[in-house]
Order: sequence, then structure tokens, then C-alpha cells
Amino acid sequence: MNSSGSLPALSPSPTMHKDLESCKACSSSSSSFEKDSTTEAHIEDDNLKNKLPSPQLINSFVTVFVNDEVDEFDEVREFVLSTSYDYGLKLMVPTMKGLPFITIINRVMGDHLTAHKSVDEQPPPLGVLLGVRRSDPRSDKLECFTFSDVESGWPPMLRIFPIIDWGYFTIWSFLQLFNVPFVSLYRMGYTSLGPRKTTVKNPHLAVKEEGSEEISYRPAWLLEKEEWERDGRIPSSKKLESS
Repeated sequence: MNSSGSLPALSPSPTMHKDLESCKACSSSSSSFEKDSTTEAHIEDDNLKNKLPSPQLINSFVTVFVNDEVDEFDEVREFVLSTSYDYGLKLMVPTMKGLPFITIINRVMGDHLTAHKSVDEQPPPLGVLLGVRRSDPRSDKLECFTFSDVESGWPPMLRIFPIIDWGYFTIWSFLQLFNVPFVSLYRMGYTSLGPRKTTVKNPHLAVKEEGSEEISYRPAWLLEKEEWERDGRIPSSKKLESS
């Protein structure tokens, strides 16, 4: 929350609805459907879908969850299915099967564009809503509306980041204030979710009972410092050392 005790406004400009109207095919995308993507999905459902005037645009929304069959948390899979049902999402669940993430996204977005193209019509512009924050890796220079890097192999699309300037505590304030369901792993001491092999409980939430060797963990929203959020993620170098 900000100094006045209220939640910050969404990052996109007042013309966001008009900008989305120009994107005939829209989607939201997530590789893990963690707390940030959950927040974005709730905002999308409660704000955008209820205010966009075009039924065609609303019907073109689809949510993409890239599923790692081998290394995904069961709790995440279950949450994705239940959330999709609750929000009435059109869910696409491509599996990785060893393919690079960029390859999967190109295939998914290509199929989605084709599905919304009329006969003898060019594929429509694609807008993608993402639950990414500026504190995420390689996200510090992103703007609210950012075009994809086509030269690097990404499909042409307008990436939209409604919560780009939200902080860790703002996310948890929002989820709790509006009673938004979230993945149960956050109650167990996880603060940032990724593949199982690179995700552990945050050590800053560990509690050792006096006179006992057992360690329990406080829930994610009790983390004391925002900069500790990703301390439960194992860097690639350490992962290779331990494998």
C-alpha cells in the first residue's frame, strides 16, 4: 500500500480500454499462475471484462498456462483448474515437452490468432496481459505497454502489464483485501513459485521451536522485507552444483 494506506492505481493509462479494443485477439499468459498472475487474472475478470464494450473482444480472451509436466507443483496444477472454472476462463494448457518456452508461446499465439482471423483477413493484433512486476528478473525497464522483441524470435504482440509498479506487500494487501484465492503453497512458506527443482520455502520465514529440532514456516505475507521475496528460488548455478 502507499503512504495514504490505499492500494495504488493500476499502471495502464485511462485509454487502456480503447487500446485493448484495437487488439482484436487478447490473452493473459502465465508460466506458473503464482500470486502476481492471480492478481492480474482477478483484475482482468473484475475490471476489464466488465467494462469493455465489445462482446467480440471479451469472447476473444483466453488464458495460457504453460505446463511443465515433469517439474510442476501439483498444488499449482490444481489451482489453475479451479481458478479457470471459477473465473470462467478459456484455458489453454500447452505442455513444454522439452521445448524452449519461446517456441511454445509462438505456437500458442499463432493458433490463437488464426482462430480469430476471418476468411481473407490478416491476423488481428494481439494484446497479452501479463502478471509481471518491475522487481521480477529482467523486468526493471519494462513499460506498461511494451511491444515484443520480434527480432529475438517472439511473436508480434503488445504486452500489457497492469501491475508492473506494484510491490510484494501491495500484492498481498490486494489478495487479502478482496479475499482472492491463491495457491496453497504460499501458506506453507513459499514466497516465489517456479519449477519444483528451483523452488524452496523462504528461509526468512523459518521458525524453530524452542527445545525442538523441527522447523515450521510462516505464510508468505508475513515476510519482513520485499527484497527477500526470491530468496526461496535456487539460482541456476547452485542447481547445477547440487544435481
